[in-house]
Amino acid sequence: MAELGADVRGLAGDLNIDGSLGSRTAALRAGYSDAGQEKGTLYLSVDQAAAHLAACSLAGIQGDST
Repeated sequence: MAELGADVRGLAGDLNIDGSLGSRTAALRAGYSDAGQEKGTLYLSVDQAAAHLAACSLAGIQGDST
């Protein structure tokens, strides 16, 4: 954690990969049942998410994706 330059405890490596179901922005494989043309939004690739989780591990903090 020294690379952050601060004494930080309880820091989480949260990463938002997509949106939420309620706003129809969660990434789905098929369209929403009430809006078939909408499949949500994927903000990061699998490779980007993996890199984030690896970086968290190397920094000694727990990574989490939502």
